[in-house]
Amino acid sequence: MRKNEEDAVIYPLFSSPVYLRKIKVDLEKVFLLMNNDFVKSGDKTTASVSNITKASSDKLVLNKSKWKFLKKIIDNEVNLYTSNILKFKNKFKLTTSWFTKSEPGEESNFHNHQNSMLSAVLYLRSEKNSGSITFHNFLDQSLFFLKAKEWTIYNSRAWTFEPLSGEILIFPSYLFHKVCRNESKITRYSLACNYMPIGDILDKTTDNYLYIK
Repeated sequence: MRKNEEDAVIYPLFSSPVYLRKIKVDLEKVFLLMNNDFVKSGDKTTASVSNITKASSDKLVLNKSKWKFLKKIIDNEVNLYTSNILKFKNKFKLTTSWFTKSEPGEESNFHNHQNSMLSAVLYLRSEKNSGSITFHNFLDQSLFFLKAKEWTIYNSRAWTFEPLSGEILIFPSYLFHKVCRNESKITRYSLACNYMPIGDILDKTTDNYLYIK
C-alpha cells in the first residue's frame, strides 16, 4: 500500500501463483509402501538431456487404497490453495499421480502438464543440491532480453525453488518447469499430481458452459 499519492504501486497482474508449504507427513511410511517400478520419464527429443530422471510406471498411484492417507493430505493442500488463496468456488479432483526418482547426475527436460489445471509435487526425499525445480517463461523469448541490475520476481524469465523433504509445491499446470541436475549423493524422491476443477464451469446461460463430474 502506498504511503502517499506520489508513491508508485506495483500490481502483479495475471500472475502464476506458486504455493510452497511444509506439511506433516509420515515419510517413513511412504517409503515402506512404495514399489520400485520406475522407468525413464518424458518423451525423447533431440534436445533431451542424456541422463533423464525416472517416474513410476503407474500414473494413478493415489487411486490405490494404501495411499488414501497421502491423497487426503495433498487434497487438503490443494483445497487451501484453490479456496483460500485463489478464491475459486469450484472443488478440484485428482486426475493422475505418480512417483518420481532422481539419482545422482540425473535431471529432466523442460515440460508442462497437459490436460490438467493444477499440479502438485510432494517432496519425499530432497535436500540441498539434490534437484531443484526451475520454472521458465518461454512466452517472451523472442522479445528483448535486457541485462538487469538485479533479478526480481518482476523481471525474471526463470525462477528456481529448492524444496526440502516434507514440502509441497502447487502451481498452474501450464508453467514450464524442469528438475535440475541432482548434484548430491542421495536419490531424490517426490510424488507428482495433476488436478482438474469439477462442477459448473461458467454459467449455464453461456455457450461455453461445461459441467465436470
